[in-house]
Amino acid sequence: MSASEPESPPSTVPDASSPASMIQHSIAETLLEHNKNPVYCSGTWKVASDDIVLFYGEGESSRRLALQGATDAQLEHLANSCDKATFGVNQQDVLDETYRKAGKLDADHFAWNFQAFGLVNHIKKVLFALDSKPREIRAELYKLNVYGPGSFFKAHKDTPRGEDMFGSLVVVLPTPHEGGELYLRHGGKEWVYDSASELANLREGDGPGIGYVALYSDVEHEVASVKSGYRITITYNLYFASEQNAPSAKPASPPSIEPVAALLGDLLAQPEFLPKGGLLGFGLLHEYPFPRRQGEVMPIAPLEAVLKGSDRVIMNAVRQLGLDAALYIVYKASGHEYSFGKKPEVISQQLIPWDAMGEVENLDEVLVGNYGGIVTKSRHRGHATEEWYWKKVRKEEHPITWVTPKTKNNSFKDAYLAYGNQAEIGHVYGTMALVAKIGGPDDRFDLAILEKTDEDVDAEWAAFIGDQPAPKRKQKKRRTKQ
Repeated sequence: MSASEPESPPSTVPDASSPASMIQHSIAETLLEHNKNPVYCSGTWKVASDDIVLFYGEGESSRRLALQGATDAQLEHLANSCDKATFGVNQQDVLDETYRKAGKLDADHFAWNFQAFGLVNHIKKVLFALDSKPREIRAELYKLNVYGPGSFFKAHKDTPRGEDMFGSLVVVLPTPHEGGELYLRHGGKEWVYDSASELANLREGDGPGIGYVALYSDVEHEVASVKSGYRITITYNLYFASEQNAPSAKPASPPSIEPVAALLGDLLAQPEFLPKGGLLGFGLLHEYPFPRRQGEVMPIAPLEAVLKGSDRVIMNAVRQLGLDAALYIVYKASGHEYSFGKKPEVISQQLIPWDAMGEVENLDEVLVGNYGGIVTKSRHRGHATEEWYWKKVRKEEHPITWVTPKTKNNSFKDAYLAYGNQAEIGHVYGTMALVAKIGGPDDRFDLAILEKTDEDVDAEWAAFIGDQPAPKRKQKKRRTKQ
């Protein structure tokens, strides 16, 4: 038996003028306010003369360099003692002087007296001023870089050195230079930090100082060409200090997340919103370092501890309401086996190395059967005019209602070996998002409503067929005698 293709399981998008729709808009606007938290901070920091003494080299060639008042010859010697600077691409260090031209010393090849604790504490207060609870961070010495005349670094984003790394601290040492401005870009905005001018404007009577920029890892930045002198920087990797930063299951009601939690509670109180329960989705506005897979399936739950800005606010809000929420990868597949149907979409809390999986016949079935996947768009939708497929779609599909739009941040593309009459390459696309499971209006915590039985689907099919107009019978034409 066949029927016209159903609209998707009933639309979960409320009318634009409905209370639910207006509340969703308010949630999005409130989250935008939280993204006014800065993505970087910069300035100058007072230090003692002994703080800016640098030690480098080995054995008889080791040097002590007092950076305040260093001569051109001393700085040139430091520059000549450096290796050529590389940069990270796909977790590998690459040397390409058409993209980055600078010198570098790794952390085990130099030392200096400066203790960064006070500066790091200041950065923590500025970058996380709107957070619901203090976030402890730590700085790890990483590299020294020397940018001499003609040196530069084109636009790039820092490669995270661990799942709990959230940014970088670049300390600019007080050596005279011209050029070498640092351009920063994020969310369609651009800023400039001119360390040469900042350091030159320090008053002599105030004592020595250093310049600094602390930025999130997803902030694109570039170093303009140095015109003269030497721009010397020391970089620290910034990490969240411990697992205590993960959003708690039932946090208190801190003022900074109360508006979002209250609005979300109001949304769920609307009986017309998700009347049969469903999935709520929230796009992430910041980028995060995926675990290194190395051929192994990896959970993404640890990334909850490093959520930033509005991403962290919304996670705390759904947890405050007691909802079942987590980070998920939204997987979409393409390949020959999906040519005649709809490309499936499945969410899972596992990051999967598809290129190491061997032949995969139906990616959606692999995700559901082996990795706790939830089908959000069924591959059978293209054949849903027939009874079996119609019922299959109704039973397995759980569409996501996006409260804030899904973004392209934290996205990737993998190849896999698609099973068929002959082997061919298919592709899977992944995007990380926050997803919460919601029950019906009577009890938003009762998730049993999300699981449909065969009897439920049979009843829906019977009701659907009963609503279809009966086919018109063709009337036979009477023959008339001539």
